[in-house]
Amino acid sequence: MLRRIDSRDSSLRGRPGARFPHHRHLGHEVSLVLDGLLEERGQVHGPGSIVKAERGTAHDYAAGPGRDLLLVSVHGGFEILP
Repeated sequence: MLRRIDSRDSSLRGRPGARFPHHRHLGHEVSLVLDGLLEERGQVHGPGSIVKAERGTAHDYAAGPGRDLLLVSVHGGFEILP
């Protein structure tokens, strides 16, 4: 099972309702929502939204209803938490 990612960039596509597991950031992250909705920390981010996470923060997120979520991120790595 995936536990840690050290790469510096990634892209993600998720069907509506798909969840990304609880994880901690090993460095800063900046994500751009290209399509669909990103539900995270009680907020909904749509296309064109920039979402930031500071080093050491932990969270999870989900693809909102309607369309597939498509986002790209530049980050300092993360680890999946139990």
